[in-house]
Amino acid sequence: MHKAGYVTPGNYIAELIFQKRNEYFNSGKNAESFWLRGNKLHGAYKGEVIAANKLLKDYHADSVIKAIKSPQAKFILKLSKKENRDKLIPIIEKFEKDRKQTEIIISENNKTEVSKPFGQGRNILKGL
Repeated sequence: MHKAGYVTPGNYIAELIFQKRNEYFNSGKNAESFWLRGNKLHGAYKGEVIAANKLLKDYHADSVIKAIKSPQAKFILKLSKKENRDKLIPIIEKFEKDRKQTEIIISENNKTEVSKPFGQGRNILKGL
């Protein structure tokens, strides 16, 4: 995975897809700096980033990443194909539902009391 600098969720998801594809075809690890223009994989990488960003418009990054890593998405090796995204969407929606449910539970457990103002109508400095 890319180690230097800031990586957007779309870039991270595209790198996950490339890593998954390399594992499937037993081609080893990702090529170094395959996202740069001079590399032969740059066009494919760019297409995967665009497809990942389309998914991120509707779904949270954590849900998309979990769906890609899940065993149900074992044979989805390309997001740039619409039929692969259509196969991945039900899996993403399952993880999205779970994520929203845990957020609701966490927010219910973290209720905080609002502190009251100190003076409550009395101004100590009024007579000065």
